[in-house]
Amino acid sequence: MEAARESRVTAAASAPAGTGAPDRSSAAGGAGTGTGMGTSGTGTGTAHRSKAADPPHRDEALDRVERQTAVLVRHIELLYRRTDVHDTLDRAEYLLLRTLDDSGPMNINALAAVLGLDPSTAGRQVSVLQKAGFVARSPDPADRRCSVVTPTAEGLARMREVQTKRTENHEYLLRDWTDEDVQTLGAILAKYNTSVAEKYLTGSALIEETAAGK
Repeated sequence: MEAARESRVTAAASAPAGTGAPDRSSAAGGAGTGTGMGTSGTGTGTAHRSKAADPPHRDEALDRVERQTAVLVRHIELLYRRTDVHDTLDRAEYLLLRTLDDSGPMNINALAAVLGLDPSTAGRQVSVLQKAGFVARSPDPADRRCSVVTPTAEGLARMREVQTKRTENHEYLLRDWTDEDVQTLGAILAKYNTSVAEKYLTGSALIEETAAGK
């Protein structure tokens, strides 16, 4: 028995130092593997966030524009019905007078082109305003067969009353917007209206000048 114990002690003493090292190395290797997985997971998360931050595809953006313009038309109709802004001057009359105020006197054909109307329709609107004393006609020096339409002082005063009400209404609706947002909205709407004019109206250059405030 003494010989056996001596043999085991001798065997233990002769074992290489660091026999347990592989286990620690394996543990370290496992930790390294875990770190690698963690890094991979982090990279995946970053890629996911980057993808989510990408701007929407143009088709998606156009779909949003289409829907929002439909909603905008509905809201404009709603505001028209539920406010007294246009009780004394309807939208067509207001826009005609506003156009004359912005662009100056013009003949029926030019006015019709700017408003996107045929001359006969523009002529009827002018006749209504003339009877109300809001515009006056005079012979066109360039073509005596045509007449030049000029807003009267009363017509401009009535137009500005409506303009003030419309502006106050927008001021209330946009009261929580920053000045920069309001300016951006005005610029985007002007750009949109110019694009519509270029496709569907003649006299679009005149409309573009009006939209730009020239």
